[in-house]
Amino acid sequence: MNISSPVTARDQKEKPNSRVEVTNTEKQLWSLIHSKGLLHSDVRDLYHKICSSYEEIILSDQELTELQDVEYSLWKLHYKHIDEFRKRIQRNYSDWVSKTPAILMLIIRSGVIDSHIEGFKTFLQEAAEFYKELIVKTRSHNGLPKESSICRTSDISAEPKKLQKCQFLCHRFLVCLGDLTRYREPYQKSTVQNPNWSVSATYYLEATMVWPDSGNPQNQLAVLATYVGDEFLALYHCVRSLAVKEPFPDAWNNLILLFDGNRSCSLPFLSREAQFDFLKPSKRSYGQTISVSDHDSSNCKPLKSEHDGWVEANLWPLIIRTLSFFFIKSSLEDFSSTFASTLRGLDMVIAGDDTKLGEMLESYQLIDSARRGPFRALQLVAIFIFTFHNLVNSREIEGKKQIEDAHHLELTQLSLTATFILMGCLVERCLKTNAVLLCPLLPAVLVFVEWLLSIVDIAEEYGVDEKTTSAISYFFAAFVNLLKQLNGKGEVSSHERTALWEDYELRGFAPLAQIHVSLDFSCKHTENSESGIECRADRIIDAAKKIANRSNGCRKWINYDSSGRKFYGEEGNVISERK
Repeated sequence: MNISSPVTARDQKEKPNSRVEVTNTEKQLWSLIHSKGLLHSDVRDLYHKICSSYEEIILSDQELTELQDVEYSLWKLHYKHIDEFRKRIQRNYSDWVSKTPAILMLIIRSGVIDSHIEGFKTFLQEAAEFYKELIVKTRSHNGLPKESSICRTSDISAEPKKLQKCQFLCHRFLVCLGDLTRYREPYQKSTVQNPNWSVSATYYLEATMVWPDSGNPQNQLAVLATYVGDEFLALYHCVRSLAVKEPFPDAWNNLILLFDGNRSCSLPFLSREAQFDFLKPSKRSYGQTISVSDHDSSNCKPLKSEHDGWVEANLWPLIIRTLSFFFIKSSLEDFSSTFASTLRGLDMVIAGDDTKLGEMLESYQLIDSARRGPFRALQLVAIFIFTFHNLVNSREIEGKKQIEDAHHLELTQLSLTATFILMGCLVERCLKTNAVLLCPLLPAVLVFVEWLLSIVDIAEEYGVDEKTTSAISYFFAAFVNLLKQLNGKGEVSSHERTALWEDYELRGFAPLAQIHVSLDFSCKHTENSESGIECRADRIIDAAKKIANRSNGCRKWINYDSSGRKFYGEEGNVISERK
């Protein structure tokens, strides 16, 4: 018999008792709140006692499933307080709150603030300090050093089971910290007109790195994006909250709400007259040179000096509109003009010099200005990858009528067509960069080609129509030209399997899970997208060689001459042969 068994039995008996005691104490707390109010000292003392009890349970040796329940109960304790504070504040200021946020801002700035608002701010601050200390204690309890990053594990000798528990709990505590600081920010006098969401964003982003499989912090980042009016960034994080092992419960509904909101708006750069020849994607002719939405009654156009910014601001809503066809029931009659308008906007935006291109690809200026890099390109590719995966994975629906199945097939083929044309545009822009290895679009190209290698057979299964084959041929023609410029050896050694900037940014993204299995994420997460440029080039070439050398493909999109170590396109490139 194990000599520790009596202790284990006692611990097992005490665990449920501890939970029951905390639950009973919480009942006392809510009775006290209703009788004495949120700000009474007895209420605060009992609240602190309950927090200490939860902390003791969390720092005891329990299974992860049990700790998940405890952690949720701890957050529920805090959120019930938050909800109660909000109700009481709203009751006291019902006549003001029901008006405009600007009036509330004036009230806060004037100093005429209800004691519940001050109490609310104090509660949020104290709760944040509690969670910060809990992270430190949790790390220490599980054998992790207090001072190093939570997400770095290369120099940590903790037991795998303890490390897993610690990472899960810390990711949840970071999300709670992000929420607490987000709730407090609008009440800060210094930032009431221009809220600073960077602290909350930092907590959420660190949570995504600590526990990449969780959709919760991704959803919270989507919320922040809606605060600053960035629909595209919100869409990206909404997709990320859905395409993970542990999706956020309302992720799909949030996704559809974003598309519905976009559909309800008039887009100035959308023209029903725009045209695009899907059979000749390299020879783009969009019809009208000036496009204004049919629903836009304004004839005002931006000044020439403002033109670039105007086009860029309207590009991202157009991309969302294009994507909406694949998620919301709609007639495909307008898809061609919508896609043509989108592609024209993209061509105009990426036509600038390398400096302007880099600025255009920044994504987090409004919620975390310190976070820099070509995120937009990476996000764009990830969303289109997710769109195709979603259509493929939802095709096997029982009882689907033949006409619905045909429509679904058409949608899937259009998704593939749009994705390859889009990537062809980005690759062509890479070719115009002064230093191709430093092109900010190259990380997105690597993500796409490695993903393509993993699904090329599926792509060919759907790519049997002329539009899709034209799009695929267009992409590979541009891709071969890029490969000729990279001049890498294309042999990826073990040290080159170290995860790059783009791998860390997309870690946990379900469509790339199999690709990430072979990568080493134990090194420090680099925030510089220009690091590892040679490794990036080699990985692109390695993926290209594997695509060229596969034996089960029905069509050779690219070829590789191993003796001359050169790539070249498919022979003839005659699309009309495919009926």
